[in-house]
Amino acid sequence: MRRDRIALGMSGMAKALNRAEIAEGVETESQERFLLEHGCDFMQGYLFSHPLVADDFARLLQQQKTLVAGGGAL
Repeated sequence: MRRDRIALGMSGMAKALNRAEIAEGVETESQERFLLEHGCDFMQGYLFSHPLVADDFARLLQQQKTLVAGGGAL
């Protein structure tokens, strides 16, 4: 798929520049799996959480729920 090539190209550019990459708009487990298989550092999107108001976000952090996948978590 063309989107896969674009994602891999952006990933390669980030790695060549020695930068961490953050994939935005991750909505499906297949997207997450693809990104993990290709070494994505961080991800965000509806798969992990819909937008939250500040109080709900604070509660989520207190529960120590992982908000991003890949190489790190909040």
